[in-house]
Amino acid sequence: MSSPRPNASHSKKYESFPGSAVFPGEDPDEFEGLVRVLRDRWDPVGHLENDLVLTIAELLWRKRRLGIFRAAANARAKFGAYFAEGDLELGVIRVYQHRFHESHARLQRKQISISALEKMKKTLAEAPDVVGTEHPGKSPDGPSRKSQDGTGASCKS
Repeated sequence: MSSPRPNASHSKKYESFPGSAVFPGEDPDEFEGLVRVLRDRWDPVGHLENDLVLTIAELLWRKRRLGIFRAAANARAKFGAYFAEGDLELGVIRVYQHRFHESHARLQRKQISISALEKMKKTLAEAPDVVGTEHPGKSPDGPSRKSQDGTGASCKS
């Protein structure tokens, strides 16, 4: 007698473990679909092969979501203190307050930079022309130099 192939109830027994691979907020049906695809492709026989397929599925699942975990770790490092009291609503309000203050400070720096540029522009416009110096866009002979023949074409010496 040949060894029996895993039946549907046998496969269900192995599919009960994937719940540990799926974190809250993730779609367990999507993970189960990945496991089914891998089982269909490799057609595992027995506990060891089923366990290997499940391990491969878990590793692929985590690998695909690694970027999400990195972003979550960065957010936790930056905003974790705002949620230290365990009050989710208060934490969210504190995060938005933090972002508001950052944006406000950034806008103030830009406004200061614009004000400084406007003051410099005004100072340069009011400054008397010093003999022998050229300002951008002006030449000593006026707005543009004309060639000796008066056509405005440049002439090379």
